Amino acid sequence: MEKKSLAGTIVLAVIVVALLALPMGARASVAAGGASSHALVAPTHSAAAVHPSPAAPAPMTTYPRTVLVETFTAQWCIYCEMESQAWYSIQHQLNLNIVDVGELHVCYSSTNCGDGYITADGTSNTRSSFYHVSAFPDVFFDGTHQVLGAANTLSDLEAMYESRITNASAVPGNVSITQSAILTTTSVTSHASITSAINGTYHAITYLIEHIGKNDSTGHDIDYVVRESLADQTVTLTAGGTIQLIGNKAIGMTWNTQHMSVITFVQQNSTKIVENTNMVPVTTLTTAVSVDQVAVSTGTNATITVHVANSSTSAGVVGATVALTSSNGGTLSPAIGVTDSSGRFTSTITGPDVASPISTVLTAQVTAAGYTAGTGTTTITLNPLQLSRVASGLTIAPSAQQVALNWTTPAAGGVGVTYYVYRATAEAGPYSFVGTSTTLDYVDAGLLGGQSYWYEVSSLSALGFSANTTAVPATAVTAVTEGLPTAIGWWITIDSVTFTSPSSATLSLYLPEGIFDYEFGPSSYAFVATESTGTLGAAGLSLDVTASFAPRYASLEGTVTPVTAAVTVDDTPVAVVGGSFTYPFLEAGTHTVVVTASGYETNNTSVALTPGNTTTLSFSLHPVPAPSGGAASADQWLGGDGTAKLAVIAAIGAAAVLGAVIILSRKGKRAPPRTP
Repeated sequence: MEKKSLAGTIVLAVIVVALLALPMGARASVAAGGASSHALVAPTHSAAAVHPSPAAPAPMTTYPRTVLVETFTAQWCIYCEMESQAWYSIQHQLNLNIVDVGELHVCYSSTNCGDGYITADGTSNTRSSFYHVSAFPDVFFDGTHQVLGAANTLSDLEAMYESRITNASAVPGNVSITQSAILTTTSVTSHASITSAINGTYHAITYLIEHIGKNDSTGHDIDYVVRESLADQTVTLTAGGTIQLIGNKAIGMTWNTQHMSVITFVQQNSTKIVENTNMVPVTTLTTAVSVDQVAVSTGTNATITVHVANSSTSAGVVGATVALTSSNGGTLSPAIGVTDSSGRFTSTITGPDVASPISTVLTAQVTAAGYTAGTGTTTITLNPLQLSRVASGLTIAPSAQQVALNWTTPAAGGVGVTYYVYRATAEAGPYSFVGTSTTLDYVDAGLLGGQSYWYEVSSLSALGFSANTTAVPATAVTAVTEGLPTAIGWWITIDSVTFTSPSSATLSLYLPEGIFDYEFGPSSYAFVATESTGTLGAAGLSLDVTASFAPRYASLEGTVTPVTAAVTVDDTPVAVVGGSFTYPFLEAGTHTVVVTASGYETNNTSVALTPGNTTTLSFSLHPVPAPSGGAASADQWLGGDGTAKLAVIAAIGAAAVLGAVIILSRKGKRAPPRTP
């Protein structure tokens, strides 16, 4: 019994050892496989089953609210002034979205209207019948919260208004309204999109309203009055759905089309509550006229630009027809045209022959499909032709064998002139004609290095030449040394500068293009940069320019085998292309070159470089030698999965131990030896 126990223990130990010898991943796989193949999962029971809580209902969508205030004033009464003052005060104090519409104002009927704001289709009278009001005045806030425009004091009336507006603003908006409206030459077309968060049948109304902004001596303030009903219909709303409300009506000849808006609201018929309101201005044309000059002389030109845009979006209107006129003459070319893709039309005006300065108004009449006509104006001055005065502010900027000149427009007669440039090699002349310019600059090129020059400029208008400017000196000194390779950097030392001038002048020193560093000798007079020294004043001084050049940089190039090898110089990677590399600009001195490649021995080399020279190297890396003969190492035998192979060894060892135990067990069961 003890032997069997011992044998069982040994077998169990062997299995454990074998399992422990397996890789971790293999052990995990075995455990998982056992559980999935053989384990029986018993059903679970609990005292009380847990059920997920029902999802909370999503909150109903609401929208920002704009409060509609409708005022019915009818004929003038003793309370109208107080009502208007109270409303005006509240409207400018509350930071809320409010639209105030005078539904009747002083028009109780079409035959009894003191101010003449009568709706073409009787809209206001229809609204008064809907509310059953006599307009004494009566005020409604979103269709409810009615108050009378009568109170003991103005403050009492303001308090009532403020309370009603605040209450109406606090009610959630159940519908969202977005809309647009375009004004044509004869009518207004509106388009409203109504999105609802509720179900039901409602009344959807779109009015065309005009901003009156009346504030007369009696204090009777009016903002908007209704001009026309564009849409008025019963609609069925579905939560989450959107309907379209479209309307079109003619406009009155006396209405101010620049102050027109549309207002759309959704209202319950039974409760008269207005669910929400939206108001937008009616889209018209905006016409802006600009000129690039505020004054135009006789025979000279100015450029006119007319920009036509959509008043709501500010986007340019393409293809609009523009007709230009001038109130005091001048030639417009062209006088009629159409706007381009940006909504712009360009023309020119040529100044007429006038005896004295006068003003002229440039007017642009604009028409476009889908819009009412628009007008834009600007005013400019027409001047008689003047002899151009002397150009001012002449400056020079010498450079390598050339001089750039710049000046400013003359104080008078500087429009439409041609500038003439003259040059001399002495301040007193003689001056020779160099060239002309219609702009305020000129470049005189092809000059002799080291030569001093003087320049003068005059302007020519239709009346003749102006006087010349005061002579301005310039010297272009060029230090160019032949035979300097541009691929190699150079040290340049400025030892001295010589420059002779009979009067004040400006000196600039220029050097060849390339990679340079500069040293300064004991007699240096100027700071030297890669292109220009800047300036050095000289008056009667004698200065020499002596520049010495010495190489600064060295170059390194070479080849590598294999071609995939990587190269670094002083730890800086160098590009290798097809087994070749180049490092063109290196400071002279000793540098470390390292060449590496996978499977090859690394080459680490120091190389001494001299200025102005190119050093060529060639690297051929040796493969890493194979290991010496004999028994393979444990790592080689194990390969990439040595742990798994150890597991196999452990299993074999376990089998051997098991065999030994069985043999011993059999030996223990043999019959005892015979007794003699």
